[in-house]
Amino acid sequence: MQLIATDDLSELRRLDLPVSDVALSPDGRRLLLSGAQERSRSGSAAERTGNGLYLLDADRLEQLAHLQPGVEYSIQGFSPDSRYAYLTYSVSSQSGRCGDQKAVYQTLELPSGRVVAAHESPGCFMGEVLTIGTARRWRIKYR
Repeated sequence: MQLIATDDLSELRRLDLPVSDVALSPDGRRLLLSGAQERSRSGSAAERTGNGLYLLDADRLEQLAHLQPGVEYSIQGFSPDSRYAYLTYSVSSQSGRCGDQKAVYQTLELPSGRVVAAHESPGCFMGEVLTIGTARRWRIKYR
């Protein structure tokens, strides 16, 4: 990941993190980064491995936490006060069928870098996060 100056596009800093998705908290203090790598093996389908979730201080670009290496997170959003981030990931089965998988929903407390709530449900994740007033709610569809 590169941090570049907006005036002349020069590189200010480079972070050697295997990420492809970046989200900035509403208050601008925290960065969440996630991604995955594909490794192809001769004669078989590519294997996709998640790199977990990185939590960084946005001002110093200092890594505060690295959660669950091996998991491919999707960053769903933030609470309006920037206290929480909402995350999802899927756990696949050998069959690859949606009914044999499970969807995991997590709430990450940004100041502490800890997962403070989690829920697992059978099926594939096909949902979205809605903001209603100051409360964050999940609307979930399965299968």
